Amino acid sequence: EWRFEFPEVLDNEGNFIGFDVVIGNPPYFSISTLDSQIQQYFLKSSFETFAKGSDIYCLFYERGFDILKPEGTICFITSNRFCFTNYGVDLRTYLSNKNIQQVINFNDLNIFENANVGSIILMLEKKRNISKNVLSLDFKSTHLPNKLDEVIHNNAKIINKNFYNSNQWNFDNNEVQLLKAKIESKAIPFINWNDIAINRGVTTGANNIFVINSSIKEKLCKEDASSLEIIKPILRGRDIKRFGISWSGDWIIFTKRGINIEQYPAIKKYLTYYQKELEPGIGRKPGNYKWYEIQDITAFWTKFEKKKLIWTRLSNANTFAISQNEEFSLDSTSFAVTNDAEYLCGILNSKVVLFYFKLGSVIWGKDGIKWFGKYFDYIPIPQISIEEQQQIIELVNKILAAKKENPKADTSQLE
Repeated sequence: EWRFEFPEVLDNEGNFIGFDVVIGNPPYFSISTLDSQIQQYFLKSSFETFAKGSDIYCLFYERGFDILKPEGTICFITSNRFCFTNYGVDLRTYLSNKNIQQVINFNDLNIFENANVGSIILMLEKKRNISKNVLSLDFKSTHLPNKLDEVIHNNAKIINKNFYNSNQWNFDNNEVQLLKAKIESKAIPFINWNDIAINRGVTTGANNIFVINSSIKEKLCKEDASSLEIIKPILRGRDIKRFGISWSGDWIIFTKRGINIEQYPAIKKYLTYYQKELEPGIGRKPGNYKWYEIQDITAFWTKFEKKKLIWTRLSNANTFAISQNEEFSLDSTSFAVTNDAEYLCGILNSKVVLFYFKLGSVIWGKDGIKWFGKYFDYIPIPQISIEEQQQIIELVNKILAAKKENPKADTSQLE
């Protein structure tokens, strides 16, 4: 109620004029945790930055900007997650049309004692003419320096405003940003490559039960030979190496949806021992599946038995290999069936892709990189001639052969 709380922002007729400055540290929590009626209120209020999966601080940016008078300034310190995540696209789009003056990204530096969150300071001005440049500072240190002013003076950069758009933000200098754009201009997104389909590995909901070692597998098959029909070699994320697979010898009991468990008495007997732990809604998450079935539908399961490109979903480096032995894989991996597996394996394991991906990838934990999601799907794959691809394929085949013979082989020269 502006009349009572802030009469200075009203004119003599009681009309709202606006604030000179809005400054603060808004709260941050997912809008999805709010009561549905409150969510509906925000939706009907026509917030450009509203999305059910976004964070409440996104709305604060928009509201804060709205209550500024012309030429006014807003300066917030918030979580920096909106710069990199899918939920932040609406806020990034909103801010891209505003006059961003300064950005200080603290990365993973914890500047609040009781909050383990990466932070960013953003300053905007409410002007019609948008500046072409942004004063930007990206902290690389994990400790706040004693002489903060010196760090700002020595490390702040002038960044072209066009780079602060709806895409994931990064805070490198203009030369790096231009190089990123150049890489993109000479390629097509991975997800659009020759009708490729990217799939995730199997989610069982109980790996400790469905994933078995060789001795249990042999016991089940000896007890009932039909068990072999639904016991498949399984790969975990840690089994996938660069240009090679190091199978640990584990197997998965692949009781897909709709299976007739009575045809596999030995496996039914084994799983019955763990029935309480496997019950949907009790030992595993609720769902329309029977206690002896794996948790997800995995409609694409026949693709596991084909030659495929496979990779670890969470890794500090690009880790792509080729599976040719009909291995299944767990949900810590992703895979894609393609006729261009060797070419794609070479490109995706390259230093160029690692350089590019780190510029906008989602960091998980201390230094893990999420090799999945929208940004991953759009990794640029060079469009080159079949003859040029063949040169890469020949080198990749040599690397694959060397790694197969000796997983620790030094293939750096070939790479």
